[in-house]
Amino acid sequence: MRLLLVDDQREITESLRKSIDWAKIGIDEVCTAVSAKEAKLIMVNVEIDILLTDIEMPGESGLELFRWTRERYPDIIGIFLTSHVDFSYAQEAIRMGGFDYILQPARYQEVANVVVRASRKSRENTRTEKIVKRARLLADQCDNLLELLFMRFREGKYEESAAYFEKLKNIYKLQYEKSLFRIIWVQIVKFENREAWNDSLLKMVFRNILEELFEREDSVSVARTCDDCFCIMQAFGTYDIDSEKWRDSIERFHFFINEHMDFKIAIYPEMTGIADFPLDKLTRAFSLTMPDSGSSPDIFWEGGDAGRNPARSNEECIHIAEKYIRDNISRSISRAEVAEYLNFNEEYFSRLFKKYNGDTFKAFEMKERIREAKKLLQYSNFSINIVASKVGYDNFSHFSKVFRQATGYTPQEYRGLKSQK
Repeated sequence: MRLLLVDDQREITESLRKSIDWAKIGIDEVCTAVSAKEAKLIMVNVEIDILLTDIEMPGESGLELFRWTRERYPDIIGIFLTSHVDFSYAQEAIRMGGFDYILQPARYQEVANVVVRASRKSRENTRTEKIVKRARLLADQCDNLLELLFMRFREGKYEESAAYFEKLKNIYKLQYEKSLFRIIWVQIVKFENREAWNDSLLKMVFRNILEELFEREDSVSVARTCDDCFCIMQAFGTYDIDSEKWRDSIERFHFFINEHMDFKIAIYPEMTGIADFPLDKLTRAFSLTMPDSGSSPDIFWEGGDAGRNPARSNEECIHIAEKYIRDNISRSISRAEVAEYLNFNEEYFSRLFKKYNGDTFKAFEMKERIREAKKLLQYSNFSINIVASKVGYDNFSHFSKVFRQATGYTPQEYRGLKSQK
């Protein structure tokens, strides 16, 4: 652990350097500088872990020095010394990520205590960085094994392909006592700017979004299977997977990509988890699903273009939604309510409804209310107020305004017009 002392008064840096038993508190070497310029030269040539600097120095201040340090060496921990009681200095130091703030004159023990805490923080940061780096290397290794699995599969070397799957399983055994995998096939069906995306960037986006949606409860491996087609393999540490939660996360993943990225994807989720080499699923993917370059940016559930019930198509689900709206036309209903009734993610349901119905949920709902109102005005003796309430309008004036916008007549005019025929 190396510390850099910076103060424009050399006697202060020398006093600190000689009066504190640095080795006792875990500091192997202490460097000193009498200006920000000299401190920068040291940091460029020597690896520094902790910067202990005075704030008020001629020329460049300690705050300016730390700002420069943060830009180039963000892992260096900054501690500030000052002889002025000015809270604005402390605020600025903390805002930039400073570790602590010591008011001079300070006892040597006080300085030592702060440095001990800073060195502990530095070691924690180093350990965290190593863990993150190790996790990144492990993720890269899993991606590479998945890539090799597909390469050998395409070559017809199924035994070698299966061997790579076993190696992948063995890696996950380090994390999970038992593993179950689910596969998601992703096909990019449209790019706004193909040159902006390479395979590494695409895989990083897929992994980060899925891990965020699943709150890092699982591990994700990604491999390109062929042009603009990817396999995402999720490893779960349990055989008891909440399928509803998984479906919802897949729908949100699909929605997020298509709404916020400059490319569109179709998704083919495999509903059945796998514990052994998925020969049948790989065969299906290469022979049926992925080469279909004319796919729309939709979700194609295993077993058909299905909603929550694999035997029920998305189109059937929308027909059920339309019936639900008609059956509940006398009260206020929301898109979220109907989506929940079908067990769909609300945003996904909205896009699906527009795709199969042609109208937005709100437009369809209003049309149905007006259609029912027309029928009641023509074939019943209910008062206009009662008609309004039967089609979900509590306010007569609002109902009259909406009806006129839709038909060109007020409710009274429409009833009179129909009674004349």
